Amino acid sequence: MERMCPCGKQVLPNRRLCQECGDIYGFNSAEWPEWLRFLVSDTQRQLDFDLKHNHLRLDDIEPNGSGGYRPKREVALRGCRTETHLYKTEPTTRGSSSGPGLREYCTSSPATARS
Repeated sequence: MERMCPCGKQVLPNRRLCQECGDIYGFNSAEWPEWLRFLVSDTQRQLDFDLKHNHLRLDDIEPNGSGGYRPKREVALRGCRTETHLYKTEPTTRGSSSGPGLREYCTSSPATARS
């Protein structure tokens, strides 16, 4: 999030008001009207919130092993790396003693069947 002056102009990260608003209201926050102090502190609260990464949902985090949490890691792909990993199963004549088994293969390239 970029830091914005209450008038809508973009300001440097270490400033709270643009030059024009600073000339009108001054740069000392004790001299500002209450509405201006509220807008500037509300902007600062939003920037602080964004910096702390509190925007992660519960579905997007996992325990980190040290009592805290971290964003979930990307899951490694298995099998075919170019397709969406849609697997089909088909009966085989080989199997366990309870009956025929199933063979699983990637639908993107049936030539690479798995047993």
